[in-house]
Amino acid sequence: MSMSIKRLLKTKKCKRFINHLKAITDSRVQIKVKHQQHSILFIIILAMLSGCNKFNQYYYFGLKHFSQLKKYVDLKNGIPSHDTMERAMHRINSDELNDVICSYAIDFIDDKNIHVCIDGKFARATKENKENNDAIDIITAFIGNIKINLYSMQTRTSENDKVEIPVIKKLIDKLYQKYKNKHFIFTIDAIAAINPILSLIVSYSWDYVICIKSHSSKGNGFYDYIVDEFKLKENMQSKTTIDKRNGRLEKRNYYIITDISNLIDKENWPSVKAIGKCTSIVEDKKTKKVTTESRYYLLSKQFTIHEFELYKRSHWQIEAFHNVLDNSFNEDRMRMKKGSSTLNTNLLRKFVWNIISLSISNKAHVSYTGFRDSHRLSSPTKLLYTILNALKSTN
Repeated sequence: MSMSIKRLLKTKKCKRFINHLKAITDSRVQIKVKHQQHSILFIIILAMLSGCNKFNQYYYFGLKHFSQLKKYVDLKNGIPSHDTMERAMHRINSDELNDVICSYAIDFIDDKNIHVCIDGKFARATKENKENNDAIDIITAFIGNIKINLYSMQTRTSENDKVEIPVIKKLIDKLYQKYKNKHFIFTIDAIAAINPILSLIVSYSWDYVICIKSHSSKGNGFYDYIVDEFKLKENMQSKTTIDKRNGRLEKRNYYIITDISNLIDKENWPSVKAIGKCTSIVEDKKTKKVTTESRYYLLSKQFTIHEFELYKRSHWQIEAFHNVLDNSFNEDRMRMKKGSSTLNTNLLRKFVWNIISLSISNKAHVSYTGFRDSHRLSSPTKLLYTILNALKSTN
């Protein structure tokens, strides 16, 4: 270990990390509290980093490393039980927990264009019953440039509802309150291809590359006009990429039309300054089966064809992020839904993701699951050192 526990506790990074956990409001009845909220959060974060996914695993992690943990946080009443940890997660203020993640994420955001991917993910195990397929939906803002989580909000919706829209608007408002001096470029799925969201983004002097589908334009035919425009237009920016992997050959053709003055119904979409198209042609090398798919995009400014390709392709990083949450953190198996427990636990997983992502950013062939497996037998001191080493130093 690079330094002793006493020296680690005296560092600015360690003090800042623990003070941020202490600053989160504890809404429990204090006269009944035996275990401090920041102590519970401290144990859970370290346990998650070491590969634990359930509250009983967090508890056994605490028992195993009690002698070291008590040197960092107040554990005069012992390790809190798994039930106590779970109850505490119900009551934590999600906005303040989000602020903790933001306070560290902002250290890694430079003044250049920042690509923010927004997408929703269902916590499948939280659905009320098998009939209505209702589940908690967590909307995430993810920084594609550096692959870390920025901010999250939750709603309860079925897959067919569009109640995500006000949550996305609220999320964009929150980001503006915190990062109004930054320049964001948003990529969002077709659900956001409506004027209220597009106009909101542009009103904050930000930009967007948003997919549009036939059902997104609410029957006004704008999608069909875009499809026709690409059929009729002769001179446009274009680019072709070829990707060979996983036994298939994928060819992608990108196109941008910057002159949309002749586009029908353009006056009802004032923030749209250009339109894009990506045609994907995939050939399975075994079966020789070929599939073709075209997607169309609304652009808030006249991006170059290279910028359009970059933002379009980078958006899928958030899909990979959600895949890791399911496969490595077992998020789809978590049944908690009382209070804010689903979102709060999700936020802690994302904080651990950020730490791992920053730790392996310059390492080849290291996966998120492999990183957690390699730290499964690590002591709390080594785990804390890993967290602090990933974070930028404070002034």
